[in-house]
Amino acid sequence: MVAARDPAREIELSDDVTRWYIALTARFPNLFIDTTMAFTSTDLRTAATAADIEAAGAAIVYGSDYPNIPFAYGAESAAIGAIGLQASTVRAILCENARRLSPQLGPS
Repeated sequence: MVAARDPAREIELSDDVTRWYIALTARFPNLFIDTTMAFTSTDLRTAATAADIEAAGAAIVYGSDYPNIPFAYGAESAAIGAIGLQASTVRAILCENARRLSPQLGPS
């Protein structure tokens, strides 16, 4: 796996906030996963619990894939807010983690 061979490279995997990918983020701190449709799509509904998501909160990045999504733009962020996560974890997922991956986005 690239994450193991090149620990300095930050790698983002799309659309899969599952327990399996969350477990990988614990092993590879340079691995990130995005939320696109993970909390809104019945096809991609995650099996991860709120505790799983809290534990991996620093490795989960909000991904909207807008406008190529089959639901309203705000549905994904609303679904993340409804999980019952700590406010700091929601902020990390929706904003701070992307800033760490892309510093050119600027400070919060």
